[in-house]
Amino acid sequence: MIIIQIIAGVLVTLSSFANLNSEPGQPVVKVGKVLIDTHDVHARLKRIPAAAHQTLTQADRYQLAVDQLVDEAILIHQARKNGIHRTQAYATALHETKQALLIELMIKQLLTTDPGISDATANQFYQNNAPVFDAIHQRRFQYSLSATQSEAANHYAQLIKNPHSIPLISGGWITESHAVPALASAVFSLPSIGDISPPVRTDNGYYVIRLMGINQTPKQSKADSLALIKSELKFEQRQALIDAYIKQSSTTIHVHRY
Repeated sequence: MIIIQIIAGVLVTLSSFANLNSEPGQPVVKVGKVLIDTHDVHARLKRIPAAAHQTLTQADRYQLAVDQLVDEAILIHQARKNGIHRTQAYATALHETKQALLIELMIKQLLTTDPGISDATANQFYQNNAPVFDAIHQRRFQYSLSATQSEAANHYAQLIKNPHSIPLISGGWITESHAVPALASAVFSLPSIGDISPPVRTDNGYYVIRLMGINQTPKQSKADSLALIKSELKFEQRQALIDAYIKQSSTTIHVHRY
């Protein structure tokens, strides 16, 4: 979808000098034989990023739109002068752009029937999946595993002197609800990355643990969670709508796969 939007944007750029309606616009600047009028500038103003609206004055935004149109007109003029519009590469790109724009407009038309996501639906999803939006605390660790306490104590002593003296095994990322409580308790008791725990006894043997990473994300507000839920559910709903339309349409169009 992103690629389609980009290609469609290119087509809009190439045609940005067309009037928006039947009423004539006021001339602003002429580049070669191309006249840029107020319709063109106002159309471009709508495409300037929102961030620019916060940092630029209205006059500066207008000038930015004019400058962009002038720059593009110069590039288009030079492209035609160089004969690029007569090349096969141009013809191929133009065909692909037209196809992509048709798809984009078809999807836009289809999504006019999109019912959207209600507050009740978002709230229900939030209630059913509350743990997903809780604070996250994960830790990554490495370890050595010994059959005896004395061997583990020896490993611990060596690692304290030189953290790279013994090859360690990656334990990956875990939460406090790890299947081996003693192991999780040791990992989460270490205050800083690089810290090493004394031998920890488990049913599997004696672990010596080195903390390698901490990932903590605070619990987000319910309002933020609901906004995220709506966005995700809306995307899924629209994709399902598109897929269903394609499936239904395919029954009336002969598709032959070689």
